[in-house]
Amino acid sequence: MVASTRTPGSPVTAIAPLVSAPTPALIRLRDNLDDPLGYCIDVRGFGGGIRLDADLQAHSCKSSSADDQSFTIVGGPPGGNILLVQYNVCLAVVDPEPGASIFLRPCGEESVSRDFEWLADGRLRLLVDTDDLHSRLCVGVADGNGEPVGGRNHLRRDLLLLDCQEADPALVRWDMKNSRGE
Repeated sequence: MVASTRTPGSPVTAIAPLVSAPTPALIRLRDNLDDPLGYCIDVRGFGGGIRLDADLQAHSCKSSSADDQSFTIVGGPPGGNILLVQYNVCLAVVDPEPGASIFLRPCGEESVSRDFEWLADGRLRLLVDTDDLHSRLCVGVADGNGEPVGGRNHLRRDLLLLDCQEADPALVRWDMKNSRGE
């Protein structure tokens, strides 16, 4: 729940944690690319410095107890919301175009695209009721090498929308994994 009045696109602040939440898991890129730990969808910052208002990133995977990487899918077919469990906010796209960043917003916010469909091959496609271009956008990571950040051997990459058909499959295929790798 948001504690203050907001305008569309304004930063997310004062989010109340969920009292009872679905079982969280890591959303992990299937291909480790250049990171032996693999890349997971991640919120910038950590602990008291977590930045819920910043764009999301792909970061070296942590344990499933890391509240800045613990997500679940809520809703039903054909698509649902991807909920950051501890903070009760969902993945959202303000501008559904190739290369657009992905943010966190209140799950009920109408001014953003926040429904995603998990395809059988691991692609996480944005569901938008507009034209063919928008229906071909998938969550992916930037090409190239990861950028060193934070702790020992941690890397990050930009998390963005890529064309599902044209992107290198290694950059757009995901799994949900708990701490035991299930």
